[in-house]
Amino acid sequence: MLQDKLSQIKESNDIVEVVSRHVPLKRSGRHYKALCPFHPDKEPSFYVNPERQLFKCFGCGAAGDIIAFVMKIDGLTFVDAVKELARRAGIEIGEISKSEGKTSALLAANETAAIFYGKVLFEESEGSGALDYLKKRGIPENVARKFRLGFAPDSWKALLDFAADKGVKIETLLEAGLAAEGKEGGHYDFFRNRLIFPIFDYAGKVVGFGGRVLDDSLPKYINTKETPLFRKSSILYGFNFARPKVFETRTVVVTEGYTDVMRAHEKGFTQVVATLGTALTEDHARLIRRYADSITVLFDADTAGKKATSRGVEVLLQESLNVKIAQLPAEKDLFDYLSKFSREEFEKVLASCEDIFDFSLRIAREKYDTKTVRGTSEAVDEIVSLIRMIPDKQTRDIAIDRVSLQFGVDRREVAMSVKRANAPAQRERTAPAPVTLYRDMDILDIIFTRPDLIERAREAFPPESFQDPELSEIAAAAYKIYGERGSLNTDDIFAKNENLRNRLLQVFEYGRNKGERDYEALLTGWSETCESKKIRSQLKERSHKDASALGGIKEVYERRKVTKH
Repeated sequence: MLQDKLSQIKESNDIVEVVSRHVPLKRSGRHYKALCPFHPDKEPSFYVNPERQLFKCFGCGAAGDIIAFVMKIDGLTFVDAVKELARRAGIEIGEISKSEGKTSALLAANETAAIFYGKVLFEESEGSGALDYLKKRGIPENVARKFRLGFAPDSWKALLDFAADKGVKIETLLEAGLAAEGKEGGHYDFFRNRLIFPIFDYAGKVVGFGGRVLDDSLPKYINTKETPLFRKSSILYGFNFARPKVFETRTVVVTEGYTDVMRAHEKGFTQVVATLGTALTEDHARLIRRYADSITVLFDADTAGKKATSRGVEVLLQESLNVKIAQLPAEKDLFDYLSKFSREEFEKVLASCEDIFDFSLRIAREKYDTKTVRGTSEAVDEIVSLIRMIPDKQTRDIAIDRVSLQFGVDRREVAMSVKRANAPAQRERTAPAPVTLYRDMDILDIIFTRPDLIERAREAFPPESFQDPELSEIAAAAYKIYGERGSLNTDDIFAKNENLRNRLLQVFEYGRNKGERDYEALLTGWSETCESKKIRSQLKERSHKDASALGGIKEVYERRKVTKH
């Protein structure tokens, strides 16, 4: 049913029409071409094939069908992209999986809470103190309403009662982090007597909340706990509002606070977003890379040197982003700076930002005594830690040249330092060997096509034998569910982890492309291949041990010969 529905949705949407909403297409023979929307493109390298309903960029490699395009251009999950295309085509679809029903319930609970908190802030007397606080901070009401600020009253069950009237179950409130269990039973509101900042995902859905006290009590800020919707390490505050500007300019500015973002947007700098009290992560970098080529990280002068060489900046380099550093005056955050200085002054700050390597070279020269050998060595080591994260060889070579020139160190020595530092990282990122990947895909195809062979598959290929982590997770979930129920349903896998959906669909597509197969013979063949490899490995290990033993005997024999003579 899922595949039939997907086919109907794809057939009801024309990829040329959908792509044309984002980039101007020009006909080129049987195809259409344009500048690629996913990377800086000087000559048209992005092609759309209307017959096969596929797109392909010969510059950056982006390719796929209409669902893949909508996912990439709008930053949507597979499910959200399918729903958006279904909406455009006027096709009614229900829940695509059980896990989607759960997600919908959590989103509905968060939306209910956001409405409640906003109502208290702007319409109830209990919110007057919070409104006064916002006025004193200079946050206009239109900005507060845009970001959907609210207030959680000093009550143990105000939200619980409101949500119950709206039909939200207590179990959903607990899982969404909006309610908590009392030590002696019962439940209570998690957020109480706090100014509330709803936190949105990239699509503008409320996935969590931040709460700030209005007095000096501690903790000053609390966030929604980690939930299926909310992970601080993957969300950038304000990105839903910033996304159009970021996509248009291909650049984003990252700072650190809710009110920093609000003030920046109020002043017209709508490309500004913020982390949620965490360093920049790989998830952040991947999200930014969908829409931007360049990122300006905003630091204050006191912390810039330390943070510029942090893991957060390294992950940005790994995603091939052009990283720049902008500095505010000491002891000034962005909110205070924009409250005191003009828009033009902040534009100057952004215009004077430095490339990450220029900045890091300058900081290293200030930090270490480069007149000494030790100081120079420490400075070079610090810069090498950044260079090693650059995936592009040409850019990496240019950075090595600059370090060599700046510190008067032989280029070959710098290059060797980068190679030594990068060796462990390269080993970690090594992809599974193609043959092993084919084996893993075959075994999963067997599992889902012939459940009667699952027991044999599990015995020969436990989850830990899979080289690809996601395929291993799918296998583990399949074995567990089949063991518990004696049957297997793809919805059960999605319920375990919806992020595995695309990989599982790849497995299904892989199986379909293979056509009719003798699954028993296929499983037997892979089992015998693996057993043969295991025997060869054992024989090899034994030969090493035998050689080592013979070496020891020979050494004793030689010593005895010397003693006799």
